[in-house]
Amino acid sequence: MPLDSEVKENVADQVAQYVIVSRYETVVLLDDPETWGSSIKRECRRACAKMGVQFVSLRVHAQSTKEFLAALETILKKSLSNKP
Repeated sequence: MPLDSEVKENVADQVAQYVIVSRYETVVLLDDPETWGSSIKRECRRACAKMGVQFVSLRVHAQSTKEFLAALETILKKSLSNKP
């Protein structure tokens, strides 16, 4: 049963609030637009911009598992290499 737009928006708002209070340096979203639409990505991007936090999204199911993990590894290495 697909999620309705109210549920998607509520979850997106909760995720954004979590990002804001958690004070991350980088947020990496494993984006699943087939399930969530664009709401979580949009609100995470907005929350990160508000907090001055780097935001990166990686779409799940867009490539093979091996390619997905390689892309995630690259993102994490880049993020960790920017730490003081």
